[in-house]
This record gives sequence, structure tokens and C-alpha cells, in this order.
Amino acid sequence: VVLYDFENKIKQIRINNDIKEASDLNYTYVINDNPYTIKKDKEAMYLVNLNTQKEEYKMPPDMKIRYVINDVILVTRIKRGIPFIKKNSEYIEAYKFPDIQHVLLKKKAEFKTCIINGEDLLVFTM
Repeated sequence: VVLYDFENKIKQIRINNDIKEASDLNYTYVINDNPYTIKKDKEAMYLVNLNTQKEEYKMPPDMKIRYVINDVILVTRIKRGIPFIKKNSEYIEAYKFPDIQHVLLKKKAEFKTCIINGEDLLVFTM
């Protein structure tokens, strides 16, 4: 895995045996200057540090990472409703890394996209 920092013009090379094809890199993030990739199974989703090759953080499998900026991770989750009575609801949650057990922000909304405006992360919902 070759990571290139465009701002600082730094190239980092990491070896990872779990990455078999280019699509495995779709879930690679830089959090607090450390490269991470996602490893999923039926029971959990893991953040694997590419520097150490170790699973450092375990997250619920229903989380979907939407955006990472510095140490803030923006995710969406689906809260299952009661069949025929209550529909499923989507929630947008923000976590401050490495404390991914305590939510900073939780909003019931359908995620559309997000952009950076200066130092602000703008999240667009429906």
C-alpha cells in the first residue's frame, strides 16, 4: 500500500497481506496522521492500523463511515423499526477518534453528502 500526502509531498509504503485487489483500498483513511483500513466480518468492523498491522478499534457492523477529517469520524447507522409498525430510521453520528464509544453528535436524518468549508464540516441531509 502506497500512501501519498499531497500537501506535504510525503510518500509512505506499508505492507498489508489482507489487501488483495484495488477495491480493498476503498476503505483506507488517515486518522491523526496514521493510515487505517477497514476489515469487516459479520460481527464487527475493525480499524486496522497500517503502520502496525494490528486491529486497534472495533466498531458495530451496521456503521458506515461516510467521512473522516483529522480525528473526527462521521458515520451513518440504520435503526431497525418494528416490522409493519415503524419504519427503519437513519442516524448520522460523529465521533472523536480514538474515543469511538462516545458519540459527539447524533442526528436522525438521511445523509446525502458533506463538504469542508474552511475548518467546518458541512453535512447535507434530507
